[in-house]
Amino acid sequence: MKKVSVIMPIYNVDKYLDRSIDSLLRQTLEDIEIILIDDGSTDHSKEIIKKYQQLYPDKIIARFIKNSGAAHARNIGLELAQGEYIGFVDSDDYVDRTMFEKLYQLAKSDQADITTCGYYRIDYKDIQRRDIAAHKCFGKNVFQAPDLLINNVPYIWNKLFKRSLIESTGIKFEENLHIFEDLVFTFKLFLKANRISRVNEALYSYIFSRNDSLTFTFSSKRFDLFAAFDSLIRYYKENNCFYHFDEELLFILMNHIYVVCGSEVSLSNLPLKYKFINQGFEYMEKNYPYWKDYVVYYRKYKKNKFLYSKKMYWRLYSLLPRNLRILKKHFNAFVHNLNFNRAGSYYYRAYKNTNLKEKRILVNSQHGVTLNGNMFYILKELCSNEDYYNYEIGITYKNDRALSHFKKLIEEYGFVNRKLVYLKNNSKEYAGFLATSKYLFNDTSFPVYFIKKEGQVYLNTWHGTPLKTLGRSTANDYYDIANLQKNFVAADYLLYPSSYMTRWMLRDYMLRGIAENKILQCGYPRNEIFFDQERGALLREQYGFKNKQVIAYMPTWRGNLRSVDAGQKDELQYMLDEIDCKLNDDQVMVVNLHPYVSNSINYNVYRHIYKFPDHLETYDFLNCSDILVTDYSSVFFDYAVSKKKIILFAYDEEEYFHDRGVYMNFAELPFVKVNTVDDLIAEINTNENNVDYSAFIDTYCHYDKNDVSKQICEQVIQNKKTSLHIDQLQISQKKLLVFANDFRDVHIVDQLKDLFANVNMNNGLIYLTYVTKEIRDRLFLKELPRKINYMGVLNAFSCNPPIDCILLSLIENHPIIYRIFKHRIHKAILREWKRAYHNINFDTCVVFGYESVKNILMAVLSKGKKVLYITDANDFNNRVPKSVYEKFDYVIYRNKTVKRQCLYQGNNVLVKELLSFDEFFK
Repeated sequence: MKKVSVIMPIYNVDKYLDRSIDSLLRQTLEDIEIILIDDGSTDHSKEIIKKYQQLYPDKIIARFIKNSGAAHARNIGLELAQGEYIGFVDSDDYVDRTMFEKLYQLAKSDQADITTCGYYRIDYKDIQRRDIAAHKCFGKNVFQAPDLLINNVPYIWNKLFKRSLIESTGIKFEENLHIFEDLVFTFKLFLKANRISRVNEALYSYIFSRNDSLTFTFSSKRFDLFAAFDSLIRYYKENNCFYHFDEELLFILMNHIYVVCGSEVSLSNLPLKYKFINQGFEYMEKNYPYWKDYVVYYRKYKKNKFLYSKKMYWRLYSLLPRNLRILKKHFNAFVHNLNFNRAGSYYYRAYKNTNLKEKRILVNSQHGVTLNGNMFYILKELCSNEDYYNYEIGITYKNDRALSHFKKLIEEYGFVNRKLVYLKNNSKEYAGFLATSKYLFNDTSFPVYFIKKEGQVYLNTWHGTPLKTLGRSTANDYYDIANLQKNFVAADYLLYPSSYMTRWMLRDYMLRGIAENKILQCGYPRNEIFFDQERGALLREQYGFKNKQVIAYMPTWRGNLRSVDAGQKDELQYMLDEIDCKLNDDQVMVVNLHPYVSNSINYNVYRHIYKFPDHLETYDFLNCSDILVTDYSSVFFDYAVSKKKIILFAYDEEEYFHDRGVYMNFAELPFVKVNTVDDLIAEINTNENNVDYSAFIDTYCHYDKNDVSKQICEQVIQNKKTSLHIDQLQISQKKLLVFANDFRDVHIVDQLKDLFANVNMNNGLIYLTYVTKEIRDRLFLKELPRKINYMGVLNAFSCNPPIDCILLSLIENHPIIYRIFKHRIHKAILREWKRAYHNINFDTCVVFGYESVKNILMAVLSKGKKVLYITDANDFNNRVPKSVYEKFDYVIYRNKTVKRQCLYQGNNVLVKELLSFDEFFK
């Protein structure tokens, strides 16, 4: 038995069918059968189906029937399906390659009858991500969580249904319905499902705007909604559930009626739409007399109840010209972007209109969340060294709580500086300070609107020595590294404490060849405290630990940054309870947990366990301990400098490393490893530290000293010659940047893979670029060969004055705007280039396939050669003036057929033609 059967009804979709079937053949779930039901197509769909059936006889089942409608075709598919679960795909849509694997795995792990996922709604060239918000109702059934009926779309194509559920209930598609048959099928099965779970990712691409699609036209078939709801209400009544779910069903009905009422319609179809409006309101009045008092729909979607409940409103709305609706949509989008880019606008004004302050320093610690680690010790040096007495020092803080904590911390340590300035992250004052500071110290990344100004000196100390993989080698976040990558490229100095870390950082953030930084191979500033034994002894005496054994417990965070993992909290609470009982009165354990967990634990109930004090810097207090207990945190690399005992308490080792990559074998680390509380206590009570760390320290902590912060500040600010080891990165290879519409089209992805698998660029580097939030096929990046790199962009055009925000939001749909404001738009594009890619000079920019107006201008205005790679006759963006296309240096057509089609449609450009990429590289 196959794991999944996918059923696809097909009718006259030869333009889209290849893409749809290819997306199924590329699924990462291999144990899958694809059932293609041709519903009497009169175009070339049959030939395409037969072609695929011959190529993949073990995977594709095909049937050819007389035209009877999608419901009948799907029912035939249900009869043929042998999979444990059944999914559906419309023949003009396509899916993410991981969709059915993720839905199937979730179904198995949750033992769910139905699983669902989010989707992309594609309207012409506009893409919206839908139905991915996390809701507490998922993982339950409709009786436990009736909101499942509200928080789910009725579509069948973003779901997986257990075949035994369909067979046991006898539920099929109602063939008397031309449309809305999926609504009835879905919500009947919802009533019977033991559990409905969801993958909170958009994995399905729904082509909304195909002009010949049934759902895109207004016809009498829209009236099938009322027959569909009659069937649904009857089924719920037969199962004695109607009054249990009557409000949820009303919500579904209102939603569908209002969607149809708001749909576009030609003047000739206005009478038909008016008839639907009348019948829809009559239907609600008949079946739900209280519908006008039901407010859940209006609150959820923030709609005007007074207007929406009036037939006259919908009649007048239908007369409103489409252009006015579009203008309203663009205006709302503009207002949203303007608010989002406010900090960027502040920054732009300061960047453009003010000079650098030679004695101004900005210290950015963890985006202003904490003031710990490297930035704390840099700040300590700046405030205690008379050389910097007259410097103005800015400290970033996130919120009022962080500000209060920072002030107490600085007061505790007696930092003295008359010009210490606190700056709220992304405030107007912060943006101005960032744009005018001569010296920048950072342990994370600056905001997305940051453009390093000429003359600024930037040191980045991001992360600790890594055990777990970073950048492109991570399991899940490999695509979302754009801002870090840009900050690393922009920094003058990158601090890495070992050649081990240098190697992995340069490789996995793809910096070698595009970055010209100085690599400071020196110890971390935070580690210099471990050389101060007097300070450790003083803290032990202050806290009454003088004659006690002090054990520091610092486990790594395992949860989700947006929520508390109740399981982790309970597990830690249980272990701390057990440890507290087994420690003796001469022992204390001080615990430093992630705030999400720590804030939910009551330390007052313990005799031997204490929380790290809030008013002290973390490593300062860690220095007073005798033993470090941790697990997979990079803190053990730092603590090894102290040569004190380290115990790795890896109680969940197998589970933790199940989906995480590592740079070294955890088992080969030279520290004692334990898996249970009893073993931990036994090892704590073994006072001897028989492990030799010398080789480990020499490899990972060789450069640590007691004056690292002093030397760093002298190097960066005073440009003094120090004993720090500095390596200069060099750029020697040619670089090529490829725009490919954020990999939105499955065919583009396949063509890119084929192209780069065969291209020979031994003396150069290839970088793909994309906007992170728009990227569709993330797994494509994971599968790229190492010779192909990528560089994403976060929040495109986030550093612009308001007028430029307006212009850039309009040029995609209104070519006249570009012609009128050409020079201003060019300046904004060049500013965006510097924001996104710093000062990287790519030797060549390639526009691969269809691209947005903005990205075509990005390529055209770049300094290197410009290449236009045409994959299809529709790749030309008709909103881009032909004069812009003719600024390309070369054009490459994928094949002769594409070239002929372009010539036939008049989409040709008068630039030099190349036969292939290889010819260009030669």
